[in-house]
Amino acid sequence: MGGDYAFDEDSRVVAAGPGGAFTADLTGGWNGTAGVVNGGYMLATCTRALALAMPLPDPVVVSGFFLRPGTAGPAEVRASVIR
Repeated sequence: MGGDYAFDEDSRVVAAGPGGAFTADLTGGWNGTAGVVNGGYMLATCTRALALAMPLPDPVVVSGFFLRPGTAGPAEVRASVIR
């Protein structure tokens, strides 16, 4: 993905070490209700990390569970292929 669109830049991840570790900077530009970061935006950011960790170009299925609302700021993403 290029950096031609705000969403591309805002969902960018950077490799942070072995084992599928990545860093991201979640922005407040994709806030949902009550000022929390939108879940779809967080899942898209995680999916970008997963795509970099996979041997194939695109994941077929992605599922996510949010334990608590997300907040803007630095984030750590760990991606692993389980099948």
